[in-house]
Amino acid sequence: MPDNFVPYMGSQWWTLTKSVVDQVYEYSKSPKIRGFYKRTWIPDELYFQTIVANLCYKEPLETFNLTYYHFELRGAPKVLYESHLSELINSHNKFFARKLSPKANKLRAKLADVYCMSSKEFADYKKQIQPTIDDSTLPKKEF
Repeated sequence: MPDNFVPYMGSQWWTLTKSVVDQVYEYSKSPKIRGFYKRTWIPDELYFQTIVANLCYKEPLETFNLTYYHFELRGAPKVLYESHLSELINSHNKFFARKLSPKANKLRAKLADVYCMSSKEFADYKKQIQPTIDDSTLPKKEF
């Protein structure tokens, strides 16, 4: 482990290029790295983030996230239902969605249809879907 090794924490939901994955794999073979993380409490939010940050410290890291997620004010992930279709369609080019209700079968079917669309078909479909505002996560006004 390098002397200037700094631990970093981050989301467990992220994407890496094959080149970075190969570098992480080689870097993770170090006995010092394995020893440092052997008893780590949250390795899925610390291990890979630390290695990537230490490998790529000279280059800026892209922070664009491919996963759509939304947390309620109390910190719980918002569960997505059929009524959230326009929110997902208009979610700025996200490829994954977290956390669909097990009962949201129609939403899953519609998202599967959208996945199979061409770029033009998707653009046309997106024009038909009007954004909706879900105010369930907005703070309540007190008078």
